[in-house]
Amino acid sequence: MLSMLTSVFTTIALGLKDLVAPARCLECLQENVWLCRDCRTRFSGFSQQCVVCEAAQSSGRICLECRDETKLYGVLSAGSYSNAAIRRGVHWLKFRGITPIAEELSALLLPYLPHIAPMKVLSEQAVLIPIPLHTRRQRVRGFNQSDVITQSLSRFANIPVSSPLVRTRSTHAQATLPHRLRQQNIQNAFAVQKEFIKSFSDKK
Repeated sequence: MLSMLTSVFTTIALGLKDLVAPARCLECLQENVWLCRDCRTRFSGFSQQCVVCEAAQSSGRICLECRDETKLYGVLSAGSYSNAAIRRGVHWLKFRGITPIAEELSALLLPYLPHIAPMKVLSEQAVLIPIPLHTRRQRVRGFNQSDVITQSLSRFANIPVSSPLVRTRSTHAQATLPHRLRQQNIQNAFAVQKEFIKSFSDKK
């Protein structure tokens, strides 16, 4: 009962925050817009790179030489987290609960999706999968920022959302850990729901 009340109050608080918090440009802090026209142009043409060796890769794919280091095929980014505006947007979304910012963050990512495949192909053959939070953390926060961004990107790109992943254990916040410990922190922290495994097997 207490957890249900906490969730209800959190939802109400987030709704009120969205109503009364004035929009401010993430870059220059101009009011009434989350990213003004002048600042938006600074995000165009962000150079993608291999996340393992950080070599330039226009498609965001992992270098052939780095394939043994990760199971990822590639990673696309809307910008560097060292960018103050990106960092501020993520912080406002995650820790202040200002969910409208998710639309701006997903809009920044949209131009890079064709690096993966043509948009028509993505809308017909791809799915967007949000990374789940542990139930305890989501109950306290009131929302999952990954899901909020994913739903927004889905509306922009017409790519369906699927949620096959579950969080199997609570982990330390990645932002509080040095990079060398982050992979270890999330190891075995996720699993695929049984019904999705069965559905995938039935299609084979």
